[in-house]
Amino acid sequence: MNKIEILKKLIALIKTGEIVEIGYEIDKLTKAFYAIYNSEQKESDSQEKDTDNDEDKAESEKLNEDILAAIESYKKKKKDYYTFIKMEEEKNLILKKEIIADFTKLIENEENLGKLFGTIKEIRERWNIIGAIPQDKHNKIQAEYSKLSERFSYNIDIYKELKENDLKKNYSLKNQIIHQAKALLEEKKIKEVERSLRKLQNEWDEVGPTFKEHWEKLKEEYWSTVKKLYAKIKLHYTDQKELQKENLVKKLALIEKVKEIISQEALGT
Repeated sequence: MNKIEILKKLIALIKTGEIVEIGYEIDKLTKAFYAIYNSEQKESDSQEKDTDNDEDKAESEKLNEDILAAIESYKKKKKDYYTFIKMEEEKNLILKKEIIADFTKLIENEENLGKLFGTIKEIRERWNIIGAIPQDKHNKIQAEYSKLSERFSYNIDIYKELKENDLKKNYSLKNQIIHQAKALLEEKKIKEVERSLRKLQNEWDEVGPTFKEHWEKLKEEYWSTVKKLYAKIKLHYTDQKELQKENLVKKLALIEKVKEIISQEALGT
């Protein structure tokens, strides 16, 4: 792959607007460019000054500038994208806190059983349509919501409404969720783990209560698996941050090297 092909592919990828999805390809193209660039610089250093090649060198330098500009354009778009995502996550966090406040007030103050059932359905629908929140807040907020759901389920469903067959069905559903959560421990794609885990947690909270004598064991098995998954996710992002730091150091070093080479060439002319 030459620099012209690299530039064309960079531009095409950036135009798609799929910032997260194109990251891997952008990184490959960037590495390919620097491999060519470094090779050219070594070759240039080892050759005598040839004024006949000035035009070719100028074209090559223009290509370098265009490629670096495309890379910087992607970095800016990526930064803007994650800034937007962070703002949306903060908005979603506020909405979820409002729901928790409403949920708490409902459980503590509502005595009309019919109204309570109608309102809980509305709360769950509001909760499920809200998007992602900051990763470091997710576990705490979800745990608060889960505790309220448990209170609601046991205060209303177990003691007043559910029959034996409902308890059996919920027991089966909760076990299925635990089984699916355990399967996620083997999943390699972290984004899939996060997405599926959020889905399973919402499903867990929507499933009504089960046999009281089995509840503690079920709950312990569920939360133990969830914590392992959060640890898996956290480890991934910790490793990613370390890798990003290493890559940044390498890229800064390359930039400094490019600046040094350009400076040396300028002095040579």
